[in-house]
Amino acid sequence: MLTSFMEQNTDVAKSFSPKGNNYKESHKMLWEKLSKTLNANGPPTKSTREWKRIWTTRKYSVKKKLLQNQKSLKETGGGPFMELPLDTNEETIVKVCGIKAAIAGISGVSSCGGEDENEEIKILLSDKIG
Repeated sequence: MLTSFMEQNTDVAKSFSPKGNNYKESHKMLWEKLSKTLNANGPPTKSTREWKRIWTTRKYSVKKKLLQNQKSLKETGGGPFMELPLDTNEETIVKVCGIKAAIAGISGVSSCGGEDENEEIKILLSDKIG
């Protein structure tokens, strides 16, 4: 239920709220509504704060799995790839929160401090020193 709620409320899932009191209040109300729904279908029964912590922990564990998979893929050296599989809830969390983009980056966008930029800095420094 928690994951399906987050699919419908992606700003809440990502812990994103534009500046302004209206958004904060609406997120607070949505979390309280979700907590009541989850507790009504419980056990377990938890406070709103505890349900938020559970969601944050789930997002963190999924991100950790993806990072481990990425690390394992890069380290194979011809050996077997030791993938940690994601279940359907975890796949949904990845999709809803945009975690893959956070791990892999956005294709076609150069990162800050890339090789070209570092070379430019080295050239500028060598000109000033030498």
